[in-house]
Amino acid sequence: MLLKGRNEYYLQQLRKLASGKKANLKKIHPTKSHGYLETTANLNILIGTLIWGYGDLFY
Repeated sequence: MLLKGRNEYYLQQLRKLASGKKANLKKIHPTKSHGYLETTANLNILIGTLIWGYGDLFY
C-alpha cells in the first residue's frame, strides 16, 4: 500500500510535468505520515527478521 501511494504520487507529478506545469520530483514521500508509516514498516521488518533468525538463542 505504501509503494502504491508513492507510485501514484509520482505519476501525478509526471503528468503535471508533461502538461507543462511545475512538478516536485525531489520529494520522496507524498505526506509526512507516509514517511512515518514507511519507517515504522521497515523497523518492523528488521525486528521481525532478527527475532525469526535469532529468537531461539535468547532461551
